[in-house]
Amino acid sequence: MSLSLISLMCCSIGAAEDAGAKARPNVIIITIDNHDASVLGFAGNTFLETPNIDRLAREGVYLENYHCASRCGPSRTALLTGRYHIRSGHIQTPDGRNIMGDVAVPTIANLFQDAGYKTAQYGKWHVGGNYPYRPEDRGFGEVVTFFQGELSKTGSQHVLRHNGQWEPFEGYRIDVWFSELRKFIATNQDKPFMAYLATWATHGGNFGPEALSRKYREKMDSLGTDVDRYFPDEATKYNFAELAAEMESIDQNIGRLLQLLDELGLSENTILVYTSDGAGYKSPSFFMRGDRKAYASNTPAIIHWPGGGLKTDEDATALVANIDIAPTLLDMCGIPQAENVDFDGRSAYGFMHPDRMPPKGRVYIQDHQSRNGTREEILRPLDYTNVYLPDGNVVCFREGIAKAGSPELETAARKAWADWWQDVLADFKPHYYVVVGTKHENPTVLRHVYSGLNEQKEKTKDYYFAVEFAETGTYVFGGAGDPLKPSSVKGRRGYLKIGDDMYEGTFPMKLPIEAGKKFVEVSYDGKTKSPSLTIEKLPNQPEGPKPCAN
Repeated sequence: MSLSLISLMCCSIGAAEDAGAKARPNVIIITIDNHDASVLGFAGNTFLETPNIDRLAREGVYLENYHCASRCGPSRTALLTGRYHIRSGHIQTPDGRNIMGDVAVPTIANLFQDAGYKTAQYGKWHVGGNYPYRPEDRGFGEVVTFFQGELSKTGSQHVLRHNGQWEPFEGYRIDVWFSELRKFIATNQDKPFMAYLATWATHGGNFGPEALSRKYREKMDSLGTDVDRYFPDEATKYNFAELAAEMESIDQNIGRLLQLLDELGLSENTILVYTSDGAGYKSPSFFMRGDRKAYASNTPAIIHWPGGGLKTDEDATALVANIDIAPTLLDMCGIPQAENVDFDGRSAYGFMHPDRMPPKGRVYIQDHQSRNGTREEILRPLDYTNVYLPDGNVVCFREGIAKAGSPELETAARKAWADWWQDVLADFKPHYYVVVGTKHENPTVLRHVYSGLNEQKEKTKDYYFAVEFAETGTYVFGGAGDPLKPSSVKGRRGYLKIGDDMYEGTFPMKLPIEAGKKFVEVSYDGKTKSPSLTIEKLPNQPEGPKPCAN
């Protein structure tokens, strides 16, 4: 632990606590990227060492039938809003349709902030990199984050966005996030707080800290050739060793977090949620105990609250989804649902506490629109969809075809899905506009590029931006990329299409633009559209002297 953190703790320990605030539970949500339960010790893995996460499962409630709608960004949108991701227009991970849109819908951070909580976000965001979709725009008061491509996965020196400013940070990336979280807790120990920490790990390719990487590579080598048949090649085998190193690093940091909560006397009154945005690399059976329990879901989810009187002697077997996390935490903290909140999820508190009534069965739709490959439609009905029915049956659809279930179950599932589809599409919008020319973000390095095809890996030549110019004025259009190392297009000729107007000239282009929502395209050859653009609004020029009246 750093001297600065120890000093910070010592200065804050003993601060007067508000009696009302002290009784309200603190909340920490930890989301691990593409994380499969099979890599955890308590779930049967014998290769990885995860004693602190195992402790969370032992002392808390394990939600063994936990599910996420889609993956990565869409899954995070569902977690943060308590609503199906399609309602927010977030249907895939790349390009423009990866925004947690509709800023009128509050996030879990907005709701806790309104209830008097201090809020913070650390690590991966992935649901909107421009105003008004950034974490600081969505209810988080303290933010240390990055956008895809700007975090060194393998190095120890990073430049991260701290409350809107790019700052240098040092250390292994997982250590950085948890260190900032511990500082936040120490600073706010006398106030109720809600923190959301999301790692990049264990999203591949995997890369652990040096000592743990060496440990697990040597451990893999010690198994000899028996393990080779469980991996397609040597690179995959050692990538799993790196994943193990990442996981133990996460586990060690959770151990430090639990120790800090103990030292500050906050353990009993802190709810810790440990989960993922969706199952990832499944451990080879070679590493799994033969007597391990088979869970209904591969996505781990633990609710840990030592002072909450939860039923820790048994797992929760009822279906719980990531859209349920927000209403569950509000319920556990005694925060009433606001009038402007319309959750798709519901509180799962009744499944975990002996004195509360568990909710009845319901329909849950697991819909995955973020698929590889090119397609012309924005949405694919029943493309990759699981329908969970109230009686516990599940009907799986792949490209519209039911893969399991009787004809009666398929009929019931199709009706449940059709009702759901009509409901969520009523809120769906194909575009959410980045707002430029405000004090919140100027210049704006555009990050949400749309394409004519809703594609993932196939290249396209039809990029465009959805932009709302906040006010009429003079705007400068230039190159983009990493905001710290913007690609230069100075002196390069090209084309801009803004709404219905076409401009040709030398970049950077300075143009008068009227306020409003417009599609913007940039091209340097008149054919291929570029996914890179920076827009800056120039200060308004003062008006000259008015002529004297005769």
